Amino acid sequence: MPLAIFPSPWRPPILPLLACLGILGILLPIPERCLAMSSLGEIHVLSRVFPSQKRVTLLDLVDRGTIPEDWQRAMSSVDIGEAPSVGQPKYIDPKNLKPFLNQFVESQGTAASRVSLYVPEMIVVERKTSGVSQERLEEIFLKFVQEHVPWDREEITVQGITCSGLPPIPAGEMTYEVIASPREKFVGNVAVTVHFFVDGERAGTARVSGRIDLYRDVVHLNRPLKKNEIVGEADLEIHRIPVGESSDRYITRPEQVINKRLIRSVEAHEPLQEKDLDNALVLKRGDMVTIVYDDSGLKLTAKGKAREDGCLGEHIRIHNVSTNKVVICRVLDGQTVQATQ
Repeated sequence: MPLAIFPSPWRPPILPLLACLGILGILLPIPERCLAMSSLGEIHVLSRVFPSQKRVTLLDLVDRGTIPEDWQRAMSSVDIGEAPSVGQPKYIDPKNLKPFLNQFVESQGTAASRVSLYVPEMIVVERKTSGVSQERLEEIFLKFVQEHVPWDREEITVQGITCSGLPPIPAGEMTYEVIASPREKFVGNVAVTVHFFVDGERAGTARVSGRIDLYRDVVHLNRPLKKNEIVGEADLEIHRIPVGESSDRYITRPEQVINKRLIRSVEAHEPLQEKDLDNALVLKRGDMVTIVYDDSGLKLTAKGKAREDGCLGEHIRIHNVSTNKVVICRVLDGQTVQATQ
C-alpha cells in the first residue's frame, strides 16, 4: 500500500504521514538495495514542497543539493501519494516522517545513525502554479481570430478584449484549446472559451471576448441629393468605414451607383446602400408611349399613355388610347413598352 499524504482544511493539528501506524516496510514498497550506494551524510527535508507532477515522490520532499545522484534515483521511485489540487495544500506529520526516512536509508544498505536528518516542524505540500495572464489570453484570442476570420487581416480591427474566469493553472506542460460557436461570424461582439490542459489533463477554463470591426471602402455622396435625383460620377467619393455584420448592403464600386435613381434623399458624406437606389426613371406619369403587342409572332402597335412612373424593365400600367383600356406593360425604353397581359 503506497504511503499517503493528506489534506487539511486548516493548519494544526497536522494529519499524519501514514494512514496507520505499523512497520514502515509493510506500508511502503521500498526499492531494492542498490549495490555500492554512494555516501550519504545528511537529508534536509523542505518545509514547503512543490511537486511538479501529479504524484508526490520522496525526492520531492528533500533538498536535492545534499543528495547524491544514485540516492536521488532511489528516492524518486518512492511514491508518497497524489499531489494536491491548486489552492488545496496537504500536510505531513514530521514525527512520522523521521522513522520513515530512517527505514528508507536502512533499506539502501546504509546505517541510519550515519545520516543526519533535518526535518522542519511543519511540512506543507502545495501545487506550484503557472498563472495565465490577461496579456497571454489576449494573445490567444487575437491569434484565434486572425486564423478564423473570413477576411484579410487589414480589413479588421480588434478592441475591447476582456477575460473572465481566469483560473490558477498548476505547473507543468501546458497546452490550450479555443472553442467558438459554430454560428460565430467573427464580426461585432465575439466570445470564445479557452480550455487549458497541463500534462494532457484539463486544468482550467477561461472566457475571452472582444469586438471585431470589419472595414470596407464604401461609396459616399459628396453633396446632398434629393429623392428621384440621378447619381452621377461627379457626385461620389470613397471612404473606409466599419460596415458591421451586413457588409453586402453597402455600395463598394462607383459603377454600381452611376446613373441610378435615389429612392430617398441622401445627405452629403453619407454612405450609399443598395436599398437607397433604383434604376433611373425613363417614363413619367402622363408620357405618351408606343405599346407593342406580340401575338404569335405578329407584332401590333398602339398608342398609349403612362399611368405611373416607370424604370427600365419595370412593369407599369399603360392606358391604351384606342381601346380605352389599361394594360400592364414592361418598359423597354423612354418611348416604348411591351404589353404583358
